[in-house]
Amino acid sequence: MKFSAHFIVPADGSLLPKAIVEVDASGTIVRLIETSTELREQAGMEFHSGLICPAFINLWQLANTDEMMRRLPELEAFRSFIPQDTSHPKAIFNWIKAIQENVADSSLTALIGLFTARAAQAFNVDDAGLIATGKRPGLILISGIDYANFKLKADSRLKKLI
Repeated sequence: MKFSAHFIVPADGSLLPKAIVEVDASGTIVRLIETSTELREQAGMEFHSGLICPAFINLWQLANTDEMMRRLPELEAFRSFIPQDTSHPKAIFNWIKAIQENVADSSLTALIGLFTARAAQAFNVDDAGLIATGKRPGLILISGIDYANFKLKADSRLKKLI
């Protein structure tokens, strides 16, 4: 299976316009193809409006909030934006949206990296966190983005791809 979108955020600090993520039947990343924005139709490829990134690590399944803050001290600055319902399947996404709505200089690419790659590293979740060959991070699509400022909006949506 191949997935593409306006942007792919592999969670390594880069932002790839119109790249392609190829995965096998088990969800393992086979390759990440940079297209230099010259994307062409391919058999078996799904193109989505929005950005594709690794699935967020469900931090509350791994630790309570205080332990989470100890392992990921970068999150302390965002503690006041934690959603009330941390058991909601989209709690991390809702947290990121709240950060983006309230912290003017927050970077969506950096926040995705924090809640995927950095979280996976802090909690020793080896297969997740990055869109990279050999990893099985799961892929999500975020749509309804303010592309001019590259920020989430109140009506931004999240969809699981794999």
